[in-house]
Parts: sequence; C-alpha cells; structure tokens
Amino acid sequence: MKVSFILLAHEHPAQLKSLIEPLLKSGSNIFVHHDATSLGNLESAITEWGFDSYPGTIYHADRVKVVWGEWSIVQATLNCLEQAKLHDTDSDYFMLISGSCMPIKPVELLEKYLQRSGKDHIEAVNAQEHKWVTAGLQKQRWSKYHFFNWRYQQPLFDNSLKLQRKLKINRKIPLGQTPHMGSQWWCLRRSTVMRILSLVQKKPVLKRFYRFTWVPDELFFQTLVANLVPDEQRDSELLTRYTFNSWGIPRVYYDDDYPELLGESKFFVRKASHRADDLRAKLAAIAPMQVADYSELLLRADEEREAYRERLELQSWIERNRWHSLESHQENPYDYVKSIPNKMFVLIGSDSLAKQASLAELDKLDSTVVYGDLFDDNEVGAGYCSKSSLPVVADDTMLMQHKWHQQLGDIAYQHPDKIIVFSLGANALDYIEVLRWHSGCNLLMVDRDNIEHIDKSVLQDLYLKSKVLHLLEERACTLNRVSSYIIKHVVNQSLYKPRSARSFILTLTKYEARVRWPALLTDNFNHWDFLKAIYSKIIILVYDKAEHVTPIETYLKDTHGIELYHDALGVIPEGDDTLDWHYYLADLAHLNAKVGNGVLVMTMDHATIKRLDTLRWKRHLLVLALESEGDDQADHLKIEFQPEGAKVEGRRYSHGEVLREVDAIIADRRCSYSAVPYHDDFWLDEVITDFIQITPVSKASLASARSLRADKGEKPMPTMKSQKAKAPATALATKRL
Repeated sequence: MKVSFILLAHEHPAQLKSLIEPLLKSGSNIFVHHDATSLGNLESAITEWGFDSYPGTIYHADRVKVVWGEWSIVQATLNCLEQAKLHDTDSDYFMLISGSCMPIKPVELLEKYLQRSGKDHIEAVNAQEHKWVTAGLQKQRWSKYHFFNWRYQQPLFDNSLKLQRKLKINRKIPLGQTPHMGSQWWCLRRSTVMRILSLVQKKPVLKRFYRFTWVPDELFFQTLVANLVPDEQRDSELLTRYTFNSWGIPRVYYDDDYPELLGESKFFVRKASHRADDLRAKLAAIAPMQVADYSELLLRADEEREAYRERLELQSWIERNRWHSLESHQENPYDYVKSIPNKMFVLIGSDSLAKQASLAELDKLDSTVVYGDLFDDNEVGAGYCSKSSLPVVADDTMLMQHKWHQQLGDIAYQHPDKIIVFSLGANALDYIEVLRWHSGCNLLMVDRDNIEHIDKSVLQDLYLKSKVLHLLEERACTLNRVSSYIIKHVVNQSLYKPRSARSFILTLTKYEARVRWPALLTDNFNHWDFLKAIYSKIIILVYDKAEHVTPIETYLKDTHGIELYHDALGVIPEGDDTLDWHYYLADLAHLNAKVGNGVLVMTMDHATIKRLDTLRWKRHLLVLALESEGDDQADHLKIEFQPEGAKVEGRRYSHGEVLREVDAIIADRRCSYSAVPYHDDFWLDEVITDFIQITPVSKASLASARSLRADKGEKPMPTMKSQKAKAPATALATKRL
C-alpha cells in the first residue's frame, strides 16, 4: 500500500521545506502545484536542497494563477492529477493537502489505515436534499452563472445574481448528475482518480459548466465521486484535522499545540503556522517514522502530556471566566449581564423596612452574598451592612452607576459560587431593563407586612411596582410578588436542607403572594377587561377648589369609617401617558380593602382627571363633581344616578372649569356620575350611602321599589345598572400572567 500527495501551495519555497522533506523521506511521491503568483522558484529550491536522494519523488504541475472561490483552484488540482497519471505507477491512494498542512502521524500508519479501509475518503453531501452551507449560497452556486468574485467585486456579484433571478436562469448539473458538496480535502483511490480524469477528458461540458460556478472546489470532485462511486465504497471521514471558530476563521496551530496534536486521531493537520518552527520540526520528524518508533515517542511524551493537561486546565479557567475578561467588557450591558454565571435575587420596592427585613432573612442562606441598594443615588449598598466586597467605596455612587453592569460582574467574579442578593429602589427601572434578560435572575417585588395606614410613601411604592409589572411583560427572569413575612417563612423552611438557596427558590413558588391581572397591558389591550378585575367599589371626587373636599372627608370618616386619599393618582408623573397605572390602582384598591372597609375613595384635580377616560367604563365607580355655591341650585333637583351614558333632559353643565372638562370626558360611560353641592349633607348622604349599600336587584323589583317610594312621597331611588351578585369589595382578580 502506497499513498502519494497532491500538494496545492502558494507559500515561499522556504516555508514548504519542512512539509515536503518528511513526505519524500517516507517514500511518497508529491505532485505539487505552486501558485503562479507565488514568490520564489520551487523547482530550483528542491534541486538545491538535494532531495533527489530520498525514496519519494516530487513532480511539478503546470502553474496557474489561483483565485479563491473560482475555477482556478480545481484546474490546479487537475494539473497535479495529470502529472500523477503520467509519472506515477505504484500509488494506491492520492491525498490532497495544502502548503499549511503537516503530518501528525507516520505515513506508514496512514497507509495501514487506508489498506484496511479500501474506500474513497471524501465528504459528499447531497446538496439537493440537505443544507451543507451554514451561511451564504448553496444551490445558487451552480444554478446561476458566476462571472464575478464576491471577495473583490461584491456589488457586481450581487447585482448579477439579482438579474439572473429576474430572468429565471436555472442551470442544471451536466450529465444529469446530482450535486454534492463537501470539504475540499480528500483522499481518493487511484481507480477513482483515473475515472475522474477520463470523464473530464471525454466530457468538455464539465469544465465549461464548473468554470462559472462559485467555490467549485467544494462541489466539483464531490459531485463526480458521488455519481461515479457507489455509497458503500465511500467514507465521509476526513483524514485531515481542521477547525473553524464562530466567525468562520480556521484555527492556526503553534509550538505549544504539539502535545495536543500527539493525541489527535487524524493523520494531518492544517493550519500549522509557518512561524512555529519548533512545532513543524517535531511533526516533520514523525512522518517518516516506523510504527514502533512512533509508539516509543508516545510512551516518552509524559512531559508533553503534563504540559497539555496544565494548558487544558488554564483554558477551562479562562473559558469559565470569559464573561469577566477585557474582551467581554467591550460588549453591550445586555450581553454582559446575560454572561454573568451567578444567580441573583433582586429585591424591588420603595419600602426600606420591608427590604431590610427580607435582606436579613436571605443572608441566612448558605450560598448567598447580600448587599443593600447597590446603585442607590446617595450611598452604594444603602440599607444593609454588608459592604465587604463592594467594588467601590460607599460614596462613589456616580462611579458605581457609570458602568454598573461591570461593577455587578466584579462582585460575581469575587463570589463565583454565590447567589448575589441586592435591592433596588426608586431607580429600579433603569436596571431591570437589562437584568430582566438574565435567566438566572429572580426579581422579588417585596411588600411590607401589616400596613395600617396608606400614606404617600406607600402610594409611591405601589406605583413603582406597577411600572415594574408593565416593563416585565417580556423577560427571561422570574418574577415573584412577596411580603417580607413570606420570605422569612420560606427561608426558615429551607435553612436545614441541602443547597438551601435552591430549596428557597422551589419553596417560594408555593408561598408567594400572587397578585396577577388578566394580562399585561399592550397597545391593543381591552382596558374594560382589566378594570373588571378590580371588584372594589371606587368613588372619585372631582373639585374646583381643594377646600370643598374637607366636609366630604369629615363625613366619610365619621359616617362610614372610610379613608379619603387626596389625589392618589398624583404619584403618577404628569408626562406619564402609559397605561401601567392600572396596576397601581388595582394594588391600591387591594391594600385599601385590607386596612378599610373595601370602598376606595380618592380625589382628582385638573392634573389627574384625564385618567377618567379609562375609568369611566368601570361599573362599580361613582364620580362626584363637587359644585360651588355660585352654581344654580335648581340644577341639583334634577341630579340622579345616570349609568350607561344616559342624560337627564334639561341638565345644565357645572360652571367650574374642571367640572366642565369632566362632563366632556364621561359623556359616554358605564360608571355613575353625579354633580352634588359640596356643602349639602342631605344630597351627599343619599348619593354616597346608596352607592355603598346598593345590592343587585332585578329590573322588576327596582321598578317596584321606585313605585313604592313614589307612593310614600319619597324621592326617586337612584338608578344603577344591576351588578354581579355579591361582588366582594375587597377582592381583586388573582389570575396568572
């Protein structure tokens, strides 16, 4: 068994010496094509080197100018095969290699392997049935004419394809052959090579056709062999090792890669750097070795193996920490944060007491490292004592926020096996925008336990969480709505279990406080469906003058025990026209039901009445316009509940500017709307008491009740559309996202 080599080279002759010499020493012939554009005279160099004494012989093929992607590289290969046909009589196989290849096993071992195989070794994938090209053209490589080179003439290349698509040009492979594609580097039997040369000589159409294909070196030989040789006589296993990175750039081997190549199962490697003199010298010594000598070499390679093991460990460490390297620091914050390997618990809320209590509980878990508000505007890590591993001092708030994702990465790097726990306050949205795409991040919206009074700080906390809910419509992280009590309860259950932090995550899903709405708001969301989820009755007082609210507030507190929230929607910035304030309103109603009797009463002024444009479609809503003393008292006698947008004939609009605007906004509605004199307790008592105490009744019973009141000389009963039976004032929809 003898194997000879087809060598395609463009390097300077001096760079080819370390490859050519060991192959000739091993007794193989070499049929070389030296690119017509290459420097140096290879034939003269071979003569000067005195290689004539070696058992192998080198033959020089007719030279052509080889251009990547074009027919010239196939022509250069055919020229080499023609030389083999003329001069070689005893080679059983011909293996195609390049000038950057080097043997990594003795040629004798390769010959023994080929003798056992007895097949052609070529990758030939049916290109009509399978996709072989990972990116770029496949079928168009042969079905269209290619007159231009994509690397140097890209606009002409692209325009040519566009024109041919319009003209519906669709070329077919000659001789009815099925197109196959694969790697350029093959090892073929002598009989196969001779059949290829014979077919090419007899069928000139092959050269004419493939001359205008794109990258024909991955198509020409693969198609011919696949159509000439039965499947059982072909093996797709390649005998040359070559790898590419994610950018499609081939790996280059250097001196320190020698131990790795000693353990390689292939017989050749490309590309061995021409600057790696030590590597090429060691590999050159291997090619002409006898099998016994090569075995002895491997037995003595303990030092190389140990060096390789240490290198693998170093590479593994570098790969594990690549996210923290200088290279990854150039990436955008989204990619960098997603690359952080640590899991995270991020507590969100404006209530510092609830966050501190929760942080203290999470600090008990065995695998957590806990901080406070890492990116607080006034103090780094504010709200918790753990600051030992902070990347900056506590007063460097601007530095911490400038490259905050890298600062978070530094903490993760210092604690590779820990879960990072920190909190976010009023500035949470800026960081959640990025953190939400980290799949190992657990966002915990923390509520305080046992709130007895709803003040402005509570309202601000609820509004922050409504913004968070809206932002997290799309996310890769997990989201939980919990109280500090639930966190304490779950931590206590997890403390004595193996991997307590993981146990905490699993247990939390069972005990979390689930406050979920029918769907997160989107542009086409039906706001009425959302408002139906809020079963609490809501009363809104609209006024021209703030002092008009005082007697109403006193009345509600003394008569019904109802808390009045002054301008509760005022925590929403005036320029915020998003719809996520609906979450805020639902949370407020839910919390108010816990601390009060379930009826939510709040005021609106000129800045917030625009919210009525959505609220007007809620049934359990009463809007009261407080009229001033200067308004016509006669109008008050005509006021009664008017659901479904009904109007009382002859009703006049309120004189105040705010009240006129309210009239315009809720001309169409499902809520109830009345204008009442702010100073008249009689009308105030009737309207509010009837709204609070109203129960579902049928139309017949409602008519009967009205008739009875009329018979007794009493005033008409306020009219409202019947509501769902037993709609609880304290309940909120608790559906999952």
